[in-house]
Amino acid sequence: MKAARLCLLSAVVAIASHASAALAQGLGIVPAAPPECGIPAPVLFANSAVTPLADGGLVGSTILVSGAGPYLWDVGVRTGLTHSRSSELSVTLTSPSGTVVTLTSGNGGNNADVFDGTVWDDQADPGGQVPYASEAGLVTDHAYANGVTATPLVPEESLGAFQGEDPNGFWTLTVADSTAGHTGTLDGWSLAIAALPSPPVVFEHLSPMPSGPAAIPDNGTLISTVVVPGGIGSHVCRIEVDTSIDHPSSGQLQMTLQSPAGRIVTLTTNNGGVGSNAFAATRWDDRANPGGFLPYATNNGLATDQAYVAGISATPLVPEESLAAFDGENPAGTWTLTIHDGASGATGTLQSWTLHLTTCSCAQSFPVGPLRVDEHAGVTESNVNGVLEVGETALVETSWANESATPFSLVTSAGNFDGPGHATYTLVDRGAAYGTVAPFSTSNCFEATGDCYRVRVTGPRSSQHWDATFDEIAAPIALQAPGTQPYFATWMIHIGGSFVDVPSTNPFYRYIETIFHRGVTNGGACGGYCPNGQTLRKQMAVFLLKSLDGPTYAPPAATGLFIDVPASDPFAPWIEELYRRGIAAGCGSGPSYCPDKVVARQQMAAFLLKAKLGAAYVPPPATGLFSDVPVGSPFAAWIEDLAARGISGGCGPSFFCPLAPNTRGQMAVFLTKTFDLSLNAP
Repeated sequence: MKAARLCLLSAVVAIASHASAALAQGLGIVPAAPPECGIPAPVLFANSAVTPLADGGLVGSTILVSGAGPYLWDVGVRTGLTHSRSSELSVTLTSPSGTVVTLTSGNGGNNADVFDGTVWDDQADPGGQVPYASEAGLVTDHAYANGVTATPLVPEESLGAFQGEDPNGFWTLTVADSTAGHTGTLDGWSLAIAALPSPPVVFEHLSPMPSGPAAIPDNGTLISTVVVPGGIGSHVCRIEVDTSIDHPSSGQLQMTLQSPAGRIVTLTTNNGGVGSNAFAATRWDDRANPGGFLPYATNNGLATDQAYVAGISATPLVPEESLAAFDGENPAGTWTLTIHDGASGATGTLQSWTLHLTTCSCAQSFPVGPLRVDEHAGVTESNVNGVLEVGETALVETSWANESATPFSLVTSAGNFDGPGHATYTLVDRGAAYGTVAPFSTSNCFEATGDCYRVRVTGPRSSQHWDATFDEIAAPIALQAPGTQPYFATWMIHIGGSFVDVPSTNPFYRYIETIFHRGVTNGGACGGYCPNGQTLRKQMAVFLLKSLDGPTYAPPAATGLFIDVPASDPFAPWIEELYRRGIAAGCGSGPSYCPDKVVARQQMAAFLLKAKLGAAYVPPPATGLFSDVPVGSPFAAWIEDLAARGISGGCGPSFFCPLAPNTRGQMAVFLTKTFDLSLNAP
């Protein structure tokens, strides 16, 4: 072979306009992108310069792509190559990022001009099940004829290796003529670029695999399947396959992968040589070989050009046909690996295989609380009191927000409903639907479609505080904050019945369960919650600060600020912190706090609003809302502000009962509403 020489042509863009989609479609099929990403209409770019090929050397030609979106979804190529012996040609395409893809190397036989007008497209060959002797859509298996253009063809290496790159910049087509004596011409070439305006979000990696080894019949065919469940995304954006195959003569094997939609991709046909176990631990990946500069005799990383060694598994490998052919398909359903042994006398075993699926979307969705449980009827076992109890089947309503400018249709699925102890946790209904979620809006499954989850818990209580959790998978889209698992939400459900003296029929039941779940209280001295007991000023200090700052909050150590609250009193730190924040003052000289004095309802109004809004907050003037609270009362403005916020409606028609003691049951309502405490939250 002559010393290689590269004649790099200056960049020529004969056509670099936003050509019609129909024109660009002539350079292959563009797979469907996730619908939220918009339609990636292909744009045609071309270099029409006629350039003699270097006899026994290299020639390069470039195209400048500009104005395309930043995320390459699909590329198609057309070559105008004339040559009297096509098998002497090797052709690569290099992206602006430097990724090199081999279109052909040593294919075409002694036939002339078979690549003159060829469209190179990953989606060129949707069928072709083994065993076969030739396959028209594959450059490596096409039955070539002299002077007849072979088109379209799946290139020797996947154009899908470019997916995700920024297509803007110089693309280079390199043609190598391996042998002197036969000449040819590059009569121009073109690219069809289909790009997205922004990168899609990868939100699912699934790796199903069949169980157990299976024998490959001698001179026969083995079929092995895996089933991909729904709810993992509707559009494939990448696939890889692992195979573990023992066989003494790997070159006898032909392998294909078939999708649920029926598309068939050839992994290998009679590659691997006469040696053993070439595919014993092989990862098939379109991006396995990002380089491979011409000229080359072998190109490790390509199934068709790997220098195989007996007994050594070749990995990773670019398959003979592009796995990117599956891009845009719905992955749900049965995937089939077919292995054909093409000769008698040697048998092998498929030890295992694994399908690695990635789906993606351009939409952005976030789970939004609070979780609503047992708030609407839907099943006969439910008492619709807002709390899940043992033995009832309750409706569970989740919400998701669309934080993008693109509407999307959303359905979700649930799993892993579990909790402590020996109880049984059952997802009676595992699916939910949200309809079309408008841009920058939130959809609740009950309000949107009425199709929400149903759950049931049965069995013994193992602890007083009882919570269960379940996972929700949003499909086809979901995105959470950086560092979290995409598309995925874990929800907590509190299970009621925590106090024997607060039955589910008690009007304060839900609120008491809420402050117990949120760690505001562990109950009362009566052995339960004591809902009818009166709230003391010392208890109020703990209630307010824990509701405000969370169950783990611990105030500074007491200093003995009040003469009737020694520093050793367990309530002293809470009382002194409440005083320091200006939420509560003392009750007399000394100063005194009166820790065991009952809190009246009128006092509670001021305490709640000062805790929530700060000691400097001043409510609007009173108007005389309640007949038993004169406008001149120092508590009137606080009471009316509390009512205006929906925290308290009073104790009867136009009455507030300002001097009545604040019971522990009422306190639960006040705290829950004032501080927006959610029952079903971590």
